[in-house]
Order: sequence, then C-alpha cells, then structure tokens
Amino acid sequence: MANKIGQWEPTWSYKVPDGPHAGKTLWSGRYCAVSCVILAKEIVDNEEKWFILINKRGKGTPDDQGKWNMPCGYLNNGESATQACARETAEECGVYLNNKLFKLINVETAPEKCNNGNVTLRHLCILNKRATILTKQEGGEKNEVESVKWIPISDIPNYDWAFNHKTTLLANIIPSIDTICYKYYNNDLVVGYE
Repeated sequence: MANKIGQWEPTWSYKVPDGPHAGKTLWSGRYCAVSCVILAKEIVDNEEKWFILINKRGKGTPDDQGKWNMPCGYLNNGESATQACARETAEECGVYLNNKLFKLINVETAPEKCNNGNVTLRHLCILNKRATILTKQEGGEKNEVESVKWIPISDIPNYDWAFNHKTTLLANIIPSIDTICYKYYNNDLVVGYE
C-alpha cells in the first residue's frame, strides 16, 4: 500500500451520547507526529564520517512496507514531542536516548507534504558516536520494523525511502550538516516552519 502524502480525511464531528461528557461535540482533525533525524559523527579510518540511524518498515505497518525511514510516529497521550522521539527510537530501533538530546528543527504543517495530512514535528539528535542497537522496546505495531542500521550519509540516495524523508535529508539537512551541528551544540538552531 502506498503512503498518503497529500491525502486526508475531511473533518467530522461526533456528539457524545451519554456519560459525563453527554451532549458535548468532539471534532476530528489532523494528528501530530514526530520524525527523528539521529546523526552520529565518528572517526573511521582516520576520517570524520557522518552516519544516520534508519529502519526498514515491516509488514505490520499500514503503508510503505519495505521502505526505509527515520524513526517516526504519533505522540501518545501525556507525552511531550521529545519524549515521543525517545520512545519511537527505542520502539523502532532499539536505541535508547535521553529525550533531552532531541531538539526541534522543523514544524511541517503543509498537508501536501505530510502522510495522512499529519502535522510533523521534526527533531534532531546528534551523537558523538553511533549508539548500540539493542532489543527494541515493546510498543508500536506488530512487525512494524524489519531491519535497523546506521548508514553513512553518503549512502542516503541508495535507499528506497518512505514518506518525504529522503527529500528532507538531501535538501534540508545534509547540505548544511556542519552548520547544523554547530548550532545544535550551541543551542542556536532555527526552527523551520512549513
């Protein structure tokens, strides 16, 4: 099944029939998702190299099975966006990171750019070495992820990507990676808004 970038359901309402909220109207709307750009810079063979953490979508996902993506997903009730980033990374990749390492870099609201018309809060996490991939945390869909790995950023074009992740990386992150890294460590990131 293909993804649904640029497609969304019309807004609808529902009147609660009974209980403490009887008579109140609930409205549907767009959902809020997080997308995590997790980078690591290491010295390999006496050369500085950048890597990115990615996962291959499994048969349990509703769309884009077999394609690669950055860790991403919906916010759960009661969690912040950075907590959602840490949880999704643990669930999808088996990489456990402190939520305080994630910094907001982009708010994507344009429905034509987002799967199912979601609002996406894109966060960046930069590590000084590739974190170990451990057993994935319980949660998410069954068979959600087929494979997880760190790849050199130079290999990004060689993968079949889900959603708009390839475009985001190649157009917005990779060309200015050193500047973004400097701003990340100096708490000087500018949040983009679309």
